[in-house]
Amino acid sequence: MEDPSGTRTAIAEELGFEYADRIADLTLPEIADEASECLPTADADDWFGVWRRHGTSEGYPERCERTPVADGRCALHLPPDHEDRNRSDERLLHQSLEAGHDLVGARFGELSLAYATVDRSDARPIDLRHAEFDRLDATHAEFENAVHLDGGNATSVRLADATIDATLRAPGFTVEDTLDAADLRANGRRVDLRWLTADDVVFEKAVIAGECDMTACHCGVGDWRQLRVGGRAVFDRMTVDERATVRRADFRGESVSFQRAAFGGNSDFESISVAGNASWRRVRVEGSFDCSGAEIDGDANFSKVTFTGRRSLFAETVIDGTANFGSAAFSTGPRFHAADLDEVMWVKTEADGPVDCTDATISDGTLIQPPDGATKYDFTDATLGTLTITAPDRDTGSLGCCRFYNTTFDGFPFDRHAGQTDGHVRLHEYSDRHRDGADSIPDLISTYLKAKNGAKQVGADRVASMFFLQEMRYRRREHRDNLYSSTGSTASALVGFGASWTYALTMGYGERPLRTVGFSLFVVLAYANLFFFTGISETYANSLNVSFQAFVSLLIGSPATGNGTSNELLLASEAFFGAFCIALFVFTLTRSVRR
Repeated sequence: MEDPSGTRTAIAEELGFEYADRIADLTLPEIADEASECLPTADADDWFGVWRRHGTSEGYPERCERTPVADGRCALHLPPDHEDRNRSDERLLHQSLEAGHDLVGARFGELSLAYATVDRSDARPIDLRHAEFDRLDATHAEFENAVHLDGGNATSVRLADATIDATLRAPGFTVEDTLDAADLRANGRRVDLRWLTADDVVFEKAVIAGECDMTACHCGVGDWRQLRVGGRAVFDRMTVDERATVRRADFRGESVSFQRAAFGGNSDFESISVAGNASWRRVRVEGSFDCSGAEIDGDANFSKVTFTGRRSLFAETVIDGTANFGSAAFSTGPRFHAADLDEVMWVKTEADGPVDCTDATISDGTLIQPPDGATKYDFTDATLGTLTITAPDRDTGSLGCCRFYNTTFDGFPFDRHAGQTDGHVRLHEYSDRHRDGADSIPDLISTYLKAKNGAKQVGADRVASMFFLQEMRYRRREHRDNLYSSTGSTASALVGFGASWTYALTMGYGERPLRTVGFSLFVVLAYANLFFFTGISETYANSLNVSFQAFVSLLIGSPATGNGTSNELLLASEAFFGAFCIALFVFTLTRSVRR
């Protein structure tokens, strides 16, 4: 903040610290460097309160240029109802501007400039700093010069449909009721409304060609619907006690910032458009927060935000840069339905409920769980790219905090999670939930089919194998359910169910070669018992020998023969099973070695 020339000592004394005699000799960088020793407060509002009483960097005129009419004051500095103030406020204003006079500290009653053209005889600003208005109505007015309203106050202000061709400055302006700037056209380089205070602030459909600075603005209700800002927009440390509406606002500058803003009620940022970066860092929202349909071409910073309302919506939000939710805290699970996030940072994000990313597209990002507890993420029907899941200690994070249901994987690093996919994998549910519930079997099949394809895409063959086994388990369950279904063919379902069980027992769907070995031993022993009890062999040891020879007859030549057609058929059938099992073993072994 600028320090008015010649007033440093006075400011320091009023703020009350022991280095007041030094402050006049220190430069602003030196003050900043020694802030811990020299400054009694870092609160910008406190500094502004003193600055407002001691003047601005542009300085005030030493004396009023108009002729005194009573009590040593001119007509504009007398109370609006003073008996010697015999001209209308509008006429006094125009006469002063035509004469080139300043209007600092002027006092007006109900000043009506509706549909008027307000300009000066020179290019200097219309200087209404610290002016007082009972009511200022500039509806459809046109201001050809810059307008300065620093430190002024009014009961109400109407700038609806007004046009200001140069800079608008009103830092510290106080409005008891409503500041209505709907459809305002500000064509200057900057609109400066820092520390503005009003009950209601309305900038609906206003167009600001240059920069807009509303730092530390305080209002009860704020309406910035369809506001359009051509330059940088700053709303840092803003306080809105009740409802804030920024729906469909268009920020075309390099950035828009709401850092450290506080919203006491619902905050509506639905369908806003940002050409550059956007920041809500350290924002606190007591009500619902709606950023659905927002389009942000740059980065979006939501780090360290606190949302205590019942809803936090980011549905169909498109962020082309990095979406940073580091250390954010949500009282309920935020919703990212159909959002398109180029890169997301969920670093130590906390939510009292799953982060709902249904149908979202996340191309890249990092997910790190908070040190205490685990935030859940629901990626139902989502498309995931190279999203890295990491534990708080930077180790590989657990997939158990995520639900992948009918999810498409496009580069997801499954190879980092190979150790977490051993055994019975259940991607479609959280680790603390162990039942399928109402999940659709066809969707579960699709879930693991997509997971298998995603794992194969990144070369995680071992992980792909586990997903394939889970896919086949649910296909088997589908055949079983069809047996009891009133629709479809029972015979077809029975054949499918039997075939699936056969594949599972004999070779583990091509993924378990040891199952083929076990099944082969079962066939050998079964036929040995059959040979012994049918009398083909007199001893059990001989029956085992005959059974083994028949099983491998394809490899070592003609099988052992017995007497009678029935005995020959038994031997031939085992030879058939033997050839079948050997082929299965070669197939499954080759498949597993490749993985």
